[in-house]
Amino acid sequence: MDHFFSSQWAEGSYLSISWKNNRAMQLFWTIFFLANRLRDPI
Repeated sequence: MDHFFSSQWAEGSYLSISWKNNRAMQLFWTIFFLANRLRDPI
């Protein structure tokens, strides 16, 4: 399964494109990014 996802991302395929265009995924990644910044500030 990991190999499948990594190959999909490498191809810039439909899956990754649809994730980036998905509002819920954008919100998830925004929170994920902010949480990492708060936990490990630069």
